[in-house]
Amino acid sequence: MMFISICYAPLHLALGGPHTITVLVLEYLFFNYGSTTKNSMFNLTIQRVFLNNLIFQ
Repeated sequence: MMFISICYAPLHLALGGPHTITVLVLEYLFFNYGSTTKNSMFNLTIQRVFLNNLIFQ
């Protein structure tokens, strides 16, 4: 969050609200929880790996 506030001021202002981060995290967790099944843990797609790395950088 500190890197965003230094380099991207408008993005920091948009994500600085108390509920914005909460909504984004809940959607992310729901997407991952809803799409995992017993066999899908070994079927990682490039898009999911990219999304995980982008969010958790």
